[in-house]
Amino acid sequence: MLRVLRPLRFLKRNLGLKIQVVSLMNAIPGIANLLLISMLILMIFGIQAVGLLKGMFYYCDETNVPEEALDAIVTKWDCLDFGGDWVNQEANFDNVINAVVTMFGMMSTEGWLEVMWSAVDSTNIHQVPRRNNQLPFIIFFSLFMVVGSLFILNLFVGVVINTFNIEKEKLSRNNLMTELQNEYCEVLIKCYGLRPLTAVIETGNKFRN
Repeated sequence: MLRVLRPLRFLKRNLGLKIQVVSLMNAIPGIANLLLISMLILMIFGIQAVGLLKGMFYYCDETNVPEEALDAIVTKWDCLDFGGDWVNQEANFDNVINAVVTMFGMMSTEGWLEVMWSAVDSTNIHQVPRRNNQLPFIIFFSLFMVVGSLFILNLFVGVVINTFNIEKEKLSRNNLMTELQNEYCEVLIKCYGLRPLTAVIETGNKFRN
């Protein structure tokens, strides 16, 4: 079983890979804190969505409904009377758990537009959806995508990158120098990278020029 861990010895020889592995390990506490913040944001938006959209994502499956009766279906009971099925969508806000799961899926930008338009078309409990019935929900879900997807997910990336830079400084022992010493080293690196310029001086002698 211990043979599986043999490739880890390669970390001692590869400094870059070692920095990456150590950075990921040390970023776990910061990621855990961000997970708590993410759960708090999901709970806030989820509870708000439950209060606004509970029981409103049901629709009538009109597979077995006669065509002449489609326009007469307004409520759940009309749907059942004409032979339809009153079905709930997989992504819904009927309770806090379903709301948090739905919001978490939206954070990954997977199917968030379908959820938003379902909310926009919602009418009331036990009533069939109506196209573009509640347009203000566009603002609600767009705000969640900005906060939940763009802001929170980028924070996770920022934590890992910040930890990587810290570990890189430690392994290269640059953390032992003062700020003035770091600036001095940066100036030396830039100076060593410069190349002298050749100055052409005109003397007036066409043979020497």
